[in-house]
Amino acid sequence: MRKLFYNAYILPHLDYCCVIWGNCSRSLEEKIVRLQLKWTPLEDGTKNARILMLYKIRNQEVNISTSHKLIPTDRISRNTSTNSFQIPQCNTTIRKESFYPRTIRDWNTLPSSVTSVSSLESFMRLLTNNLVNSSLVLNHQC
Repeated sequence: MRKLFYNAYILPHLDYCCVIWGNCSRSLEEKIVRLQLKWTPLEDGTKNARILMLYKIRNQEVNISTSHKLIPTDRISRNTSTNSFQIPQCNTTIRKESFYPRTIRDWNTLPSSVTSVSSLESFMRLLTNNLVNSSLVLNHQC
């Protein structure tokens, strides 16, 4: 009964607002994650939602200007791809954990096969598969 209540009343609010609260300090985020009562991987859902929003911003599916925020990387290395962005310079921890710097760091870790997809549906499917596979690898290593 408790799980049903959580899934019906609490989780939808956390999911809906995760793009906003996902940019809070680590200590506050840990409190929110503890709130989930270990029933769902809320952190992964937050990361997924942030990356999905960045995809929509990049592909102009939402009306947000990106001229000074999404700057393509100026050099390609083994850790970046042609779809990578420069991580904005941050002087404070709060800024470093805000939406663009944090999400761009996550975006840049995605394989080019995920970030270069042109349809939203394909991107969502590949993103979910990539996050599941990477968490399976991390769990296996622990």
